[in-house]
Amino acid sequence: MPQKLHPEVVDEIVSVIRRGFTPSQVHAEFPGVGKRTIERFTRNTRNFGVPYLPEGRHGCKPIITPEIEEDLSQLLAAKPTMYLDEIKWYLEENWDISPSETTIWRKLHQAGFRKKVTQRISNKRDPVEREEHYQFIRQFDEEDLVFADEAGAHEGTLKRRTGWAPRAYAVDGYLEGTLVHHGSVTADLFLGWLETTVLPQMNPAPGPRSVLILDNLKAHHDQRIKNACADNGVILKYLPRYSPDFNPIELSFHLLKQWMRKHRDWSPEWGSPDYERNFEKFIDIALQSFLEGVDNQELFRKCYVRTRNDPEYLEFAQLNDPEEEWSVPYAMPLAS
Repeated sequence: MPQKLHPEVVDEIVSVIRRGFTPSQVHAEFPGVGKRTIERFTRNTRNFGVPYLPEGRHGCKPIITPEIEEDLSQLLAAKPTMYLDEIKWYLEENWDISPSETTIWRKLHQAGFRKKVTQRISNKRDPVEREEHYQFIRQFDEEDLVFADEAGAHEGTLKRRTGWAPRAYAVDGYLEGTLVHHGSVTADLFLGWLETTVLPQMNPAPGPRSVLILDNLKAHHDQRIKNACADNGVILKYLPRYSPDFNPIELSFHLLKQWMRKHRDWSPEWGSPDYERNFEKFIDIALQSFLEGVDNQELFRKCYVRTRNDPEYLEFAQLNDPEEEWSVPYAMPLAS
């Protein structure tokens, strides 16, 4: 029986194979190793990623070989926001293979890739301001907070824009009432919506739905908005600048828009009769449908709101009321 090659020699051979050398070229680099051994190493490395045939390996030859997988790793390092259908097209054009999107996803998952939302972090963030806001919201229970914001939906070209404020957002979901408006949302428009729709569903502080949190849009700083909140006993707080990660409604917008894009055929055609009224109905359907699979409390927790399943909340509550019993179905560490 021939002597087994030293592992370091095998590693060097595999390294050369992965650089694209043919078996003949590899043998020229390692003349002391048999041609059949090098051919076997080449075949196994390209098919399975290892020089020796894995034990118990059965089934068809994988369509995405380690060589292709390495190419995908380099591709996604340069273009991390590519969609699966774009990766599929790339493989068809460059490797002459046509794997299913499920196969591509499975291979990327095995290689350690995870789909994440990309986010640009502004260098204008103020860490002191963010810390002060964090300490502020940690004073309140999850049900005390209500977030309000605008988003936009595009129909046709970018010039055709419908602005809308899809309800205020609390830990138990969106509040009733959706504002749909063609064009930008002004201070007058936002104030009217706030006074007629949002504030009537809130309560004087302290208590549930008693704290309204807005971002730093100029229209939100209108003195009339501040007065309206004060007149209703509602605490008004603005997010720190460039800090959408403190706003769970931003996360909900992302999920909502995903649903709307997926079901865009349900939306009315731009310019059709009663477009705005029908578009408002479409938004209502979207809000009701996408929320069925959303854990609102988890979105709040990701934005540093103290939730009942937060171990820090549990400790805080027990210190203040040691007689109270709590049932915690699961606990997740608070992101810091």
